[in-house]
Amino acid sequence: MLPNHRAIPGLLLASAALISALYIRLLWCFTVDDAYITFRYAQHLAAHCGVTYNPGDPPAEGCTTVLWMLVLTLSHPLRLDPVLLSKLLGLIATLAYTCLAARWVCELTEALPHSARLLPAAFTVLCLAAFAPTAVHAVSGMETAPFTLLLVAFGYCAHRCAIRPTQSNTVCVAVAALLLGLARPEGNLAAIIGIGALAIIASKRAQLLRCALGLYGVPGAIYFVWRWRYFGHLFPLPFYVKVGHQGLLTGRGDVLSFVYFLWLHVGILALLGLLRLRMSVVPILAASAALLFFFLVPEHVMGYDWRYLAPMAPVAFILAAVGLSTLQSWLSLGLPAAGARHLRSSVGILGICLLVPASFLLPARDSIRDRRRYALGMNAAYLPLARYLKQAPHQKVRRVLAMGDAGACPYYSGWRNIDLFGLNEPRIALQDPRDPQHVMAQKYVMAQRPDVVILISRSPMAFVGRPFEASLYQRCLAVGMEPTPILQDNEDRYLWVMTTRGTPVNNYLRRWRQPPPSRAGAALPHRSAGVRNGRTSPCYLMPRRRHHQENREIGLDQIALPRICVGDERNHAPG
Repeated sequence: MLPNHRAIPGLLLASAALISALYIRLLWCFTVDDAYITFRYAQHLAAHCGVTYNPGDPPAEGCTTVLWMLVLTLSHPLRLDPVLLSKLLGLIATLAYTCLAARWVCELTEALPHSARLLPAAFTVLCLAAFAPTAVHAVSGMETAPFTLLLVAFGYCAHRCAIRPTQSNTVCVAVAALLLGLARPEGNLAAIIGIGALAIIASKRAQLLRCALGLYGVPGAIYFVWRWRYFGHLFPLPFYVKVGHQGLLTGRGDVLSFVYFLWLHVGILALLGLLRLRMSVVPILAASAALLFFFLVPEHVMGYDWRYLAPMAPVAFILAAVGLSTLQSWLSLGLPAAGARHLRSSVGILGICLLVPASFLLPARDSIRDRRRYALGMNAAYLPLARYLKQAPHQKVRRVLAMGDAGACPYYSGWRNIDLFGLNEPRIALQDPRDPQHVMAQKYVMAQRPDVVILISRSPMAFVGRPFEASLYQRCLAVGMEPTPILQDNEDRYLWVMTTRGTPVNNYLRRWRQPPPSRAGAALPHRSAGVRNGRTSPCYLMPRRRHHQENREIGLDQIALPRICVGDERNHAPG
């Protein structure tokens, strides 16, 4: 073995801690806009307004993570900032599933000596730390990190139950399945497939099925019936938007890029790990495969850094760690402990432990840069505008905002918002499929007489946006609305803030000046192209030409109002 080989796992763990601290330091400014949607639901629930996006409106199920919403509701009676609380809980969940994955690897490699088991466990921790989506989702404010913890916990409990089918292990499987389903709707698919696979290999099948039915099936069915009666539709609104409006298999590109990325970095080791795995890991493998196949169907809206697929990455790293232990056993088989060949094999194993996680660092650089640029756009446009709208003069009738990025601005402003993407608006999400031009949805938006309509354009000179927003822009002009300020959130996205001429809101917004960019992205290097979810994305193409009024609103004399261009249908997220 290597000299001082017992210190090598400690070295890997220290490297993981250093990388994680660096990532979190760089990404702390990043909070995704969708997180504020959950904060808004939690705020209204804490204020006894019910589970609704707009108080006073019919209930709308735009928040698909009821468990995360309930947890964040506690921030209001405790007077905690939900943004800070979500980040702290995300970090705790990330640390928890990292430790659980390492413990799982130790149990899967228990045939090895204790000192030899520490190396694959430390390798798992280092891979998770170097994998940029781990840190991104830990601080994003979304439920991704808690969902990952619940998925890993479910797989680990199923593993323990397959080995020792005691009553306590069976209860843990059922409770983990229930929490997994409450964290995300697709968690029910993983839970059902995983429990089904466990029932096939479990020795006490009847006990497992009774426990799963009593602690998971019955409570889950009660919740499903309640939400169906409360919201009035079978699935959450995002399901209809991501599946019904975009067609089938729109997520295949994201799934294939995710699988290819993992195969490229840990594929060989994962295959070696499958050679010596027990039947006890079949439930988590079946659950992960079910999730991968499911995500072939919906469009991955706001799927930055594989947000919907990243919870399955720990499973791949656990397989790779077991494969590393297999390779370690093969290379050291029959070799004397002090021999030169044994030393060379140990050096090779150490090289794999360092090179595989190091291969994640280059993609991490691009990911961190994109997320910090997103944070710059939020801090430069969305958050200042939201706080300025909150200070608008009060009136008897509640002010109405209409915008697609339905998180930060509605949350901080407190205005009623019409979600132009339909994630929180049943009239848009459940629109007639025979109306492909969304005419009825546009009429509905204008019938609400919004005080402010915020549309996303790729140009400050002429409106270049989604077909739906381009048509809505025409309707705004027809009723006497004009772009009051045009705000730049980054180099190729502009917020056209439409208000009716001569109204108090119009005069109020004309006096506003967009603040200079924050320090969160001041030192960001320029990039000429971007990669989103492993694929080149036009949303990240950054032109080298810079406007002379960068990060400030564009004057009305610079706008060619009649000119309208229809752009990319996917242009729907800041950054």
